[in-house]
Amino acid sequence: MSVITSTPVPQMQLHTIFTELHIQVCSKAPAQQQYSSQNLAEIVHCFIALARSYPKELMKFFLSQMETSKEAIRVGTLTLIRAVVSADEPRMNIRTICLAIRVVKNTLSDTRFKVRMAILRIIGQLALSGYQDRIKGWGLKYVSVQLTLSTYKLVSGPDRQTMVQLVLGSSFQSLREE
Repeated sequence: MSVITSTPVPQMQLHTIFTELHIQVCSKAPAQQQYSSQNLAEIVHCFIALARSYPKELMKFFLSQMETSKEAIRVGTLTLIRAVVSADEPRMNIRTICLAIRVVKNTLSDTRFKVRMAILRIIGQLALSGYQDRIKGWGLKYVSVQLTLSTYKLVSGPDRQTMVQLVLGSSFQSLREE
């Protein structure tokens, strides 16, 4: 839907829109060609608006992007999923969240540190947003602990301390309160 006019986007143009916005988030451009943080914030808002109107199509697109083995694309996609999950929109229904979780579940076997940290951030956001009790069949606490432990084993030296601080930070406060 066009946010201003509430006009639906033609179905055949959705993939093109998703792709063009996604490239801007996931590309590793030289510093002089990178987008400003304000531009990135606008792109994230576009994805949130698209998720409201086309959740199934957007999550299907995200799932297709996660099939690539490129770390930057996976981390960028997971970051966008986290933004959608954290949108706190009344129109963002549990079905959208379940579709997002399906995308995340398909990525759990990736052993790269940045990808795992992006997954942990999504799990933390799900917990903060109160979804841990509404998502059946996926114990967020168990998954986050197992993922944290396996990520911890992959990391050595000072990065290990950074990872522990990120994981045990405020995003998991609600999990610790259980």
